[in-house]
Amino acid sequence: MVTQTKSVYGRAFAYGVLGAFIMTVLLVLMRWSGLTQFNISMFLGSMLTLEFNPSTWVAGFIWHLLNGGIFGLIYAAIFKGIGSASSGRGTMLGFVHWLVFSAVLAFSADIHPLIPSELPEPGFFAINYGAITAVGTLALHLVFGYVIGNSLEGVIARNRKIKRSYTRKSYA
Repeated sequence: MVTQTKSVYGRAFAYGVLGAFIMTVLLVLMRWSGLTQFNISMFLGSMLTLEFNPSTWVAGFIWHLLNGGIFGLIYAAIFKGIGSASSGRGTMLGFVHWLVFSAVLAFSADIHPLIPSELPEPGFFAINYGAITAVGTLALHLVFGYVIGNSLEGVIARNRKIKRSYTRKSYA
């Protein structure tokens, strides 16, 4: 039973990192295509380094990947709690995750030392970077939720079956 739990959380962390990687790549593509100027890796990294250079981006990228892993664990705990996972449930959690992300961005001026002197304040939904950024961050979080929900669907289902087999009593 412990091995099954480790399997769920190990996969959840790994797929959370994968989801964050996908989000970062898509956000880079949005920047390259001129749809947004929002750069989550620089945003996070500059909180640590207080400057803007390639190592700042790398630090922020690693931080974002670790955040993805942590959110993957949170998603897994929720899925285990409700007893199932699916791409649809993951997408719904991605929406909630986006709301939390947006609330944190709304107050980022209070925690980021370079706002507003060097970075613009993102605002709620990152709306200060434009409406496309707000919609784009929503889409990215929905993709993240989809990846986690889809990847954990079979693992959570197997764990539920194993748990039931341990709880059934045979009187034969």
